[in-house]
Amino acid sequence: MNRPREARPRLIIYSEVAWGFLDQRHHHLARFFAKEGFSVEFVERVVNRVPPPRELGAGLWARLKERIGLGQAPTPSKAVPEAIQLRRSRFLPQAYRLCRPLNYLYWVLFERRRQRGAVLYSFVDNPVLFGGALARLRTDKLAIFDIIHNWWAFPWHRQYHHHAVAQMLALADKVVIDSLALRERHLPLLASAHLMLPGVSEAWTHGEGAELPLPDASPRAAFFGNLRSNSDLPFVEAVAEAIGLDLFGLLAGDAAAHVPSVRCLGQVAAEALPERLAPYNVLVLPYNRDAFSATIAPAKYFEALATGALIITRAPLAHLPGFDRFCLLVDDQQGDELAELLRRRLAAHLPNIAAQREFARQHSWSARFSALREFAGV
Repeated sequence: MNRPREARPRLIIYSEVAWGFLDQRHHHLARFFAKEGFSVEFVERVVNRVPPPRELGAGLWARLKERIGLGQAPTPSKAVPEAIQLRRSRFLPQAYRLCRPLNYLYWVLFERRRQRGAVLYSFVDNPVLFGGALARLRTDKLAIFDIIHNWWAFPWHRQYHHHAVAQMLALADKVVIDSLALRERHLPLLASAHLMLPGVSEAWTHGEGAELPLPDASPRAAFFGNLRSNSDLPFVEAVAEAIGLDLFGLLAGDAAAHVPSVRCLGQVAAEALPERLAPYNVLVLPYNRDAFSATIAPAKYFEALATGALIITRAPLAHLPGFDRFCLLVDDQQGDELAELLRRRLAAHLPNIAAQREFARQHSWSARFSALREFAGV
């Protein structure tokens, strides 16, 4: 029997993405704790910056085209479990000095009361969420900071992020991080942080895709997720030109012009995505070859492995479990040379598909979050 809502322990998640966005760690966390008996508030779009005019204009234009039926397919609706309450953030971008006093005022007058007795879980490096300079006035039960970005090498407002992360680490009762490489790089600062790699849900390991026959060696490539201007667009276009590439997800307006050969099939409901990806035997992780990628743990990594497809990238991701065994690090091959490389590697990959799927199955979100509960003591 469900307990009355007011009797449930409370969890407030501060997320930079909206609930309707592509499924991320944020969404899996909310669903897990809702099933565990928590009353969950999912605070959407807690942002630290205003996009530059070009990026903002491209996004608005893409939304307008979608509304009049000229752009990508509309975003599929995403169910909200009964125990999860969505709330739009009222915090202003903390990276701008003029916004900071207003954020403190909002926290003191409104947010602090909402936080009374709750567990706070922030994916955002905004110290005001945990009281900031007024932390002595906090009313929460526990504050957890989850580092899912390499804030120290973030491409925007880097000085702000350095300062904000230092504050968050001082304010948080518990710290979680998704990258072993990042934790090791910032020892001893993150020595006590709980490592929680990305995971994979049952939809990926028990769906129809896991029971399909092994694919042949004719490469069929896809990408799923959010393709943006800071993705490795030259690599995406090279794959699309060589063997074709279908995109399931979002194609940012400022990125579209750089990948004309990509076929954009729009967003797919999270529960249907594994089945839609089943016919493909090559999946692209388009991260750049830079220091930022050398520490990231992509949310889609184990989901991609669960398909059994060959994972290809040009980014230095050898720090990820199973990367050397199941993934292909591509150089600068183009056209026929790239197509032939993928055909050869696929032929060698076929015997590894079952082992790859089983490896992914061992990295479930439920196991990740159960270990998180034990670490946090909630």
